[in-house]
Amino acid sequence: MEFFNFLLDFLSYIMLSYFIFQIFGRKRYISLIVFAILIISSLVNLVSVIYTGYGILAILYTFIVDPLPIILALFVYLYLTRSYRVRIREKKPKGLKLKNIYTTVFPTKYIFRLSLFGSILSGLVIILILVNYYLDYTYMSTLVFTGSLILSGLIMLFSIYQLYSVKQIDYDRFIVYIGKHKEKCYAYDLKEMTHPLQMSDVFTNQDYLCDEVGVIKVYQGYKLIEKNYLYWIATSQDVEIKIEGFHLTSNVFKPFVEDISKYQKVKIKLQLEHGQYIIDPKNNGAN
Repeated sequence: MEFFNFLLDFLSYIMLSYFIFQIFGRKRYISLIVFAILIISSLVNLVSVIYTGYGILAILYTFIVDPLPIILALFVYLYLTRSYRVRIREKKPKGLKLKNIYTTVFPTKYIFRLSLFGSILSGLVIILILVNYYLDYTYMSTLVFTGSLILSGLIMLFSIYQLYSVKQIDYDRFIVYIGKHKEKCYAYDLKEMTHPLQMSDVFTNQDYLCDEVGVIKVYQGYKLIEKNYLYWIATSQDVEIKIEGFHLTSNVFKPFVEDISKYQKVKIKLQLEHGQYIIDPKNNGAN
């Protein structure tokens, strides 16, 4: 029965961290803060057991049932969100030496798989909660049972909605403007990419100052059909792109972003009508 509790706690922590990650715009650090609080709380409990003078078996048992499922769930979360980054010291290429900005783009196919994982995980947690409650493996009050069931159900519905929304997107692009006045425009199709894209994956010189311009979403009516992640390297020097698939493209979005200054981040909504991009009346503009 202890294994059942361990499994339920472990999966619940993963589900909760996944939901926080998704609901707060895929900001990794928020779930990491929650994990830190949970781990500190569990370690305080473990330390109290140690200082009380219990034997080694009691200490080991407390560690297994309290901090361990949280720690293991943290490692799963780090893997799923690609929050770790192993860097090997490399010789920097000569030339442009600018401050590196850590930024990540999450392709729609990655989000689809993550949402599928979330829906399956929340469904499994619901089954375990029901089994635990009705077979009375461990005590669970009606309030805790109801709250856990409602939260898991909401996460499952949210994941299913994410699956539906992402499936509607036809184009998913990473766009980089090069030049002081955004003279060149390079695009990369993210549609089939199954893992997050980081700046270090793109440029040979990882010290380019790559400013995030923002996101352009294109709709047909209420249907989201395009997501374009826009970045800008304001340099007149040549930029070496190491990832295959990047290509010079027509700068179709330049009229909407040419007046954007450095460090200004925007979210632009466009409507596609008769093959032309126009500003959506509900466009929310710059941040």
